[in-house]
Amino acid sequence: LLNEHGVALCIHDMGGAVAPRVVTGGMVYIRFHGVEGRCQGNYPDDTLREWADCIRSQSKAARSVYAYFNNDVSGHAIHNAQTLKQFIGLTA
Repeated sequence: LLNEHGVALCIHDMGGAVAPRVVTGGMVYIRFHGVEGRCQGNYPDDTLREWADCIRSQSKAARSVYAYFNNDVSGHAIHNAQTLKQFIGLTA
């Protein structure tokens, strides 16, 4: 149904919860909510490298990828977003 209407499933990453990595609607939409629970925790580099590999492979399949960090408790979101951009190969 999502594909029929061109709607992307929100793939979320949050400590203690597992979301399927299913691409719908022709684009990838990822929400990073934190590794220590809701909106908190600093993502380790290994985890961000794994996501960077996933994002690069989706980009090679000509899909737009949108990633948002919502782990803003203690201010980790900005740093984690910059690190992910670096691992993908984009300017930080």
